Amino acid sequence: MLSDSICYIPPKKDNIQKAVIMLHGFGSNGYDLISMAPFISNDLPNTVFYSPNANMEMPETGGFKWFDLQENASTDFFTHFDYLQTLMMRAKQSLPLVNEFINHICQKHSLNSNQVILMGFSQGGLMALMSGLTNPDKLGGIIACSSIPIMINQILELDDIKNKPNVLLTHGTDDDIVPFIGMQISENTLTNIDCPVQNHTVPGMGHTIDESCIEKIISFIKTN
Repeated sequence: MLSDSICYIPPKKDNIQKAVIMLHGFGSNGYDLISMAPFISNDLPNTVFYSPNANMEMPETGGFKWFDLQENASTDFFTHFDYLQTLMMRAKQSLPLVNEFINHICQKHSLNSNQVILMGFSQGGLMALMSGLTNPDKLGGIIACSSIPIMINQILELDDIKNKPNVLLTHGTDDDIVPFIGMQISENTLTNIDCPVQNHTVPGMGHTIDESCIEKIISFIKTN
């Protein structure tokens, strides 16, 4: 199972009402996203945050990954639907670990699945989207930041969609890792399956999460 040691527990730890599980990007680790938790928790005093390391270690960098990417791929490869399908196939192999971790956190804090927000960045965003849509238990919401896009295809068919929680997508127009069109692909996919989705576009932002994104994330967590 994924490690739950990278976490932020609020001072009111005896009254946990919600959990946010944060899935980092390629080559990073759980400490990256968890660094936001102390700031976010100021507005969410009864929320616990977990940011596990991905299941595949990268010894050469000291980081982790949820699945492999194509080496030396150009930035337009995300518009090639056959390659997106390949990435989704790889992501699908790690989904059982994410779902198991969600169940573990629910049991640990006596929460229902609808009290869990699943958040991911970049390839972690694709993991969050795929997990939230295919999980048999409906989550409280999904947040995907600068995310690899999601599509309906041979890997994720309409029959695989078990739930349609509220989704927040954030993305920068100048993202040179996952181009802005990635958010548009995800938004179109979610709209076409009648999944409630809202987006936050940041002009000039690259492959990151800025203050305006954090404000939207806080608001989303509060209302879901």
